[in-house]
Amino acid sequence: MDDYKKIVILCIKAISLFIFTKYSYASVPDLNDIPRLIFLGYGMLFLAFITYTFVRDKRYFPTIFGGSLTILPLFFAAEIRIMAGTFYVSSEVMLSKYSHAMVTYNVYRYVLIIFIAIIFLKDFAKKKKRNILQ
Repeated sequence: MDDYKKIVILCIKAISLFIFTKYSYASVPDLNDIPRLIFLGYGMLFLAFITYTFVRDKRYFPTIFGGSLTILPLFFAAEIRIMAGTFYVSSEVMLSKYSHAMVTYNVYRYVLIIFIAIIFLKDFAKKKKRNILQ
């Protein structure tokens, strides 16, 4: 029965990471887009909690990736705010003037998401291995 708990926890982590990935695309969140704000907030809170558990377990290397991925959308919004002078930037202007910022953000985002997914799978395999050996 303990195996099911580990599988359910891994599924929750995977679904939450997918939700964060889906809603953290390279665009400044519009205040009228309530579902995106809610899902992005949920994903960021989930990643903040995971980062807290890494710190609690004294796993500082995964903490770097979790914390970086958690605050990355906020830094992107701040960067666009500084460069554009406003929080609302249309898609056309974003693609024409700030494509370099979008590419950089997406590269960092995807690399950090891959690292976090590898950490989740490694933790699952380590717990599973420990359970088999006992």
